Amino acid sequence: MRNFIFISLLIVAIPIVESCCHIEEFCFEVTTILTSNYDVENDQVLSKDSINSKSYAIQINSIAEEVLCLLNFNFGASLNAIGCDPDYYTLSDKLENISIISDADLSEEFPKGSELNTLFYPLEIREATDEKEVCRNGKCRIDWRINADFDELEEFFNNSIAYDNYYSSVGGIINDRRKLFKLEFPHAIKGNRHQFTLDFLFSSGKKIRAKTKTIIFK
Repeated sequence: MRNFIFISLLIVAIPIVESCCHIEEFCFEVTTILTSNYDVENDQVLSKDSINSKSYAIQINSIAEEVLCLLNFNFGASLNAIGCDPDYYTLSDKLENISIISDADLSEEFPKGSELNTLFYPLEIREATDEKEVCRNGKCRIDWRINADFDELEEFFNNSIAYDNYYSSVGGIINDRRKLFKLEFPHAIKGNRHQFTLDFLFSSGKKIRAKTKTIIFK
């Protein structure tokens, strides 16, 4: 009986506490994904059609719209914290899988049409804003494999896209954050012209396909 009363009071108290804290939920849905060939070493979108493979990355940009949050019961840690939790933001339709293939042989082990997802890792480049961060020439390169929550391309995509759209929607200042899928291969790739196709599969079953411009590895 005591447990029932406690649970009943908790259910009533949580919305009251959160309403006092003015916690808001922001949900977004991705409608378009754009890609660019990126030169990590020089921190710029490629203007040429060739690059050293060790400096190659695919830059990810997206267009998303704010949607109604459904069944997002975010209790957070408000009951245990002195202050209020920050606003909650997420993608309502989360990315479940990214498939990356090339229209040419990458190596004998990875011929044309092979799944290349495991050869790319999440990397972010942004302006230096924290003295505690290790940055070079005012740029911070964040290898998200150091974060167990974001070490996969899918989790990196879901969190970074939600973050960018949230701060844009509330009028916050967004640093110039470059979201990249960095190619990591044990040796230099030379020769073939490559066009990468990225297929994004979301939890709703929606699919979005994006293709890079053709690139030559040298």
